[in-house]
Amino acid sequence: IFRKKNLDVRYRYVQGAGMRYRELELGTANIALVLGRTALENFLASGTTRLIGCSINSCPYRLVVQSEVRSAGDLPGKALACRESTARISPLANALQQWGNLTVGRDIALTTPETDKEALDMLFHNDVHACLLPQPYAIIAEERGFRTLPDWPEVVDDPLALVIETTERQFRERPEVFRAFRDAYREGVTYLKNNRDAAIRMLCATFGQSPVVAAKAFEDLRF
Repeated sequence: IFRKKNLDVRYRYVQGAGMRYRELELGTANIALVLGRTALENFLASGTTRLIGCSINSCPYRLVVQSEVRSAGDLPGKALACRESTARISPLANALQQWGNLTVGRDIALTTPETDKEALDMLFHNDVHACLLPQPYAIIAEERGFRTLPDWPEVVDDPLALVIETTERQFRERPEVFRAFRDAYREGVTYLKNNRDAAIRMLCATFGQSPVVAAKAFEDLRF
């Protein structure tokens, strides 16, 4: 898709947004992909970047439970882990009440670790019987024998904005190239969404995912 637009695109992973911006300034990279909030912070501090495009995906949280838990009726007296910031901003208590007639503090204990990874570790260490996890961690848990309850409502989400940026200087020098990249990127996302097998092969080849994990990641892809 990029070659059709006469673009030779080479992907290189650089750890840390600071290093990516450094490479943009040096001209050793032409485009950087960073999180939206990081892009905003950098622009406010430097004013040197130019936004080319942005994609945002939905990342709903799944209710993952110990293997013996099969429904909401098995959860009274049990403990649930959920990332602190997620529990704070979401209607979690109302969702538990409406979904399973569960009252936090009376029927189910809620613990709020700082990160999703800590919540996952609590599930692995049997410190809790249930855990709210974003899909990537939910897949990891399922591979370890835990189960996802399919009727849990999607009341918690963690949308992730990915911003495509360059520097103002580079954009002024070759605006047509960056517009072509933006159009090809959009076309590529559309192609992958509509070609499941090709997308799964790409996930396996590029990121080393197993076919099972790649297939689940594709099914949860929501741009």
